[in-house]
Amino acid sequence: MEERNITKIPVRHELPRLSKVGVYCRVSTNQSEQLRSMSAQASHLTRTVLHSRGWILIDIYLDFHTGLNDNRPELQRLLKDCRSGNVDTILTKSVSRFGRNTAETIRLIRELNAI
Repeated sequence: MEERNITKIPVRHELPRLSKVGVYCRVSTNQSEQLRSMSAQASHLTRTVLHSRGWILIDIYLDFHTGLNDNRPELQRLLKDCRSGNVDTILTKSVSRFGRNTAETIRLIRELNAI
């Protein structure tokens, strides 16, 4: 009987890296139209994350009443989660929902890029 040489090739069981996503939604008032907008934003963005391969939803951050003197507590919580490594991707309806003006948006993007 012929002897066979068998070489065992190790199998790598590395899981693909999942992007940890935070969904950020913001409205300016508690008027019913704005509340419907908040609901639509959160619903759409959550579905987008859940149907995207390689993404995992970490949390949803919702800010209401965001006047100039408001520090947007949910944005602050999101930034804290980014700094701690719990969130590495932010999904929002539009840039205008993320920052209230160009200067603030640029500042936030620079801060996130530095993380």
